[in-house]
Amino acid sequence: MSHKTLKALFTVLCTFVCSIGVVKADQPVISHVYTADPNAFVFNDRIYIICSHDLPNQRGYDLYDYELVSTDDLQNWTDHGFVFSVGRGAGPYNQGKTDAPWAGHCYAPGTAIRDGKVYLYFPDGGSSIGVAVADKPEGPYTDPIGKALINHSSNYGSSWLFDPAGFVDDDGRAFVYYGGNGPTQARILELNKDMISVFPTAVHHTVPRFFEASYMHKYKGKYYFSYSTNFNPTPEMPGSATIGYMMGDSPTGPFEYKGVVIDNPKQNLGNNNHASIIEYKGHWYIAYHDRKLAIASNLQNKTNSRSVNLDELFYNDDGTIKKVVETEHGPKQLKNFDPMRKCRFVTMNKSGKILTAAEANLQQLPALKSTMGPNKETVLASMQNNSWIRVSGVDFSRKPTGGTLKYSAKDDNTSIEIRKGAADGDLLGTVKLVNTNGEWKELNFKLDKPVDGVFDYLYFVFKVKGEPATAALFDNSNVVTVAAAGGAPQGGFGQGQRPQRQGQGGQGGIPAAGGQPGNLPGGAAAGGQRPRRQGQGGQGFGGAQGGQGFGGAQGGQGGQRPRRQGQGGQGFGGGQGGRPGQQAQQPEGPKPVESTALLDWYQFI
Repeated sequence: MSHKTLKALFTVLCTFVCSIGVVKADQPVISHVYTADPNAFVFNDRIYIICSHDLPNQRGYDLYDYELVSTDDLQNWTDHGFVFSVGRGAGPYNQGKTDAPWAGHCYAPGTAIRDGKVYLYFPDGGSSIGVAVADKPEGPYTDPIGKALINHSSNYGSSWLFDPAGFVDDDGRAFVYYGGNGPTQARILELNKDMISVFPTAVHHTVPRFFEASYMHKYKGKYYFSYSTNFNPTPEMPGSATIGYMMGDSPTGPFEYKGVVIDNPKQNLGNNNHASIIEYKGHWYIAYHDRKLAIASNLQNKTNSRSVNLDELFYNDDGTIKKVVETEHGPKQLKNFDPMRKCRFVTMNKSGKILTAAEANLQQLPALKSTMGPNKETVLASMQNNSWIRVSGVDFSRKPTGGTLKYSAKDDNTSIEIRKGAADGDLLGTVKLVNTNGEWKELNFKLDKPVDGVFDYLYFVFKVKGEPATAALFDNSNVVTVAAAGGAPQGGFGQGQRPQRQGQGGQGGIPAAGGQPGNLPGGAAAGGQRPRRQGQGGQGFGGAQGGQGFGGAQGGQGGQRPRRQGQGGQGFGGGQGGRPGQQAQQPEGPKPVESTALLDWYQFI
């Protein structure tokens, strides 16, 4: 294999294991993990967003856990980690934990707050909806009924039984909104006061171009049902996968269509859309996802790696919603950040090439065995040389001269530079992390320069010394491999059984000499219920000349209800795929050395 080919192969493989790259803007809300399907809510004077958790370069939307983030200033966000997981999500990075043993997946989440408890409504794919409860958003969550709360009975069923949204009205009545795939498939089901049982019959309401992403909020006595439209625009309702809304005088309707809350985001690649709307400290905000982080990180498969944003929302005098304008930096910071209290290292405004310990362990990075800190909280990990985190609007008016931090490390190779304004800005001090043999220790440090006033940004820049190491590369269940050239799918979108969950075809690999990249049919084997989201069929990984297709199983049979059809008739639901070829041994290669340090909190003094 030539030097050029080896270099290109290394570049492709590193995309899967290296953490997310630099994004200069303040959106998305976090930039070290991929998040989607945001369900925002307010709890104890903080905004929390519970999200679906995507992986870099993942195929399809086989979703197994929820990521939780929160803020009280709208610019600095705390990563609380994976707070709920089921099915295959209960893997080694979660210490074998599953929060609902009966469920195999958890798609877009919904929440409701009553009497100081958080009720989490989670769909098991598109087949049923369960409920979990916790005393705080961070969990732990318990499954109080041990089975689905809503299933496909004639009283509750929808074509796609997913995307639940909880809502508690001012009079104490509570509801869950759900469904998808057609104007007559939206459902409203009233919850009993216990929030874990439901009324006997769901309300059916008609929603124009209804596709998914049900949500309900209330403003000045009016009820606003919002949702994602489908991919079939009309002259009366232009645009694909916009967030539309309807208004009514009752939580169960009838509702009247009023317009669009937000268009399909500009950096969303024209794909699925999901949003939630909340009020916080007298202002209204919308959380939504797009693909800007995947685009900025130059992922090979950008479609299935999404990221959550937050923008302000405004109303007209008549109560209708002004169409939201996407912003690069998000809402204005509400208050200064106080560094003279205990601050989590996983609270940040932006980051470059870091992960949390849980995400790093998911990718099986060799230095880590623990996924949580000493208090069972998420901690920062996987620092590389010159990686960094940034905090916004930091108030140093009390003029600290040093501070304390809590960490663990297994070597002496990591130090932290504290800098003002930029990753290469004014150096305020350096903290050398000594080997603690993996034990959690507190370390005092001194600043080399005086600090005062409010900094636009404070940077922690990580310096890691050592030679590049070799490591097996891992991307959840989607291992990157090099295989033989493939055959194309036959027949585009065929008729047949509804596929369960059809993934996106992977991107092109590097062929060996004489090889040609082949087409990879996206999708799983036929059978099952309701496809989730469909994207573009990608390229197969190249290999030796004359090899058979890399795709594993055959492509699924075309569904009666394809979710989102890919371009050019490839991938999802596309007839029979190319025959699987031999999967080559995955090569090992150098990667940036990563710190063994885990970082819990810091406090300036």
